[in-house]
Amino acid sequence: MLNYRVLSPCILTTFCCIAVAQPQYRITNIVARTTINDDDANKIKNYASGWAQALLTTDSSELFDAQRHLIEPLEPEVEMSSYARSLYGKALKDSFAVILSEESDNEIAAVNALQVLSLLGTDQACRILLDHASTMEERGSLRLWSSIGLGKSFKSGVLSTRRITSNANTLADYASRESEWYIVARQFDSLAAMQDVPDRDQRQQIELENQSLQLQTRALQELLDDLKNTAGGDMRVRALPFILPSLRYQLIEPGIDAAARSEAQKNILPALIDFVDYSTARAKVDRSNTDLLAAYGDAIFAAGLILDG
Repeated sequence: MLNYRVLSPCILTTFCCIAVAQPQYRITNIVARTTINDDDANKIKNYASGWAQALLTTDSSELFDAQRHLIEPLEPEVEMSSYARSLYGKALKDSFAVILSEESDNEIAAVNALQVLSLLGTDQACRILLDHASTMEERGSLRLWSSIGLGKSFKSGVLSTRRITSNANTLADYASRESEWYIVARQFDSLAAMQDVPDRDQRQQIELENQSLQLQTRALQELLDDLKNTAGGDMRVRALPFILPSLRYQLIEPGIDAAARSEAQKNILPALIDFVDYSTARAKVDRSNTDLLAAYGDAIFAAGLILDG
């Protein structure tokens, strides 16, 4: 007579192994095609879902292997077609939904999923990244890697100039609301990445450079205003020694549009002067937090490089 108490867990384990079995084939040749039949479309879907499920592990080598397989079809030398990218992107979106959900307790898997999406470069992938770069996302690690990923998405060259600008506008809004200084710094990095998008004509390149400076300027003004209005000091000031030198370099870049440079300087300089005046006055009366005091000092120094420039 069969012992069902013993057999049932074994059957369940077998089913689970089948459900998460990783595909033993590659799709690099398939995704390079512009015409894809139903069988190959299913291979793409199963490949994405199989390796996405494999991310749900705490074993570092298994995690690395799963991410490597998910990234492989997105490597530039594969030359994935637009249609294949849309199929692969939809399969990843569906498969990553559980991994990225609030109920998931595997943040490492979620971070790896976001890193894969950042290489996809599509508008759908950017929308997912924006969702998790928002302050509505409580997990700081996801906000960080989503913010980094948006810059990579812009630089992939997949998105149209219009969609890059639209997504970057939303990211600029986030930058002035984000509570963690290191995430703020990365969000500004991604806004600056708009200036390095490949395969644009001269008009589009100038438009992206101008939009990048404009959005960084707006986000910086809003951030500085918020810093001045925060009682007791604000550790987000630590982001300024990273943000301001980058902006300074952009403003002295000889290839930048003269009108865009002039407009950015006109908006940045008064905001920086006000911030330096506020920070200097604050430092004279509040010396209780030495770490915070040092952070404001570093920010004043970085601001001075632009003001003296």
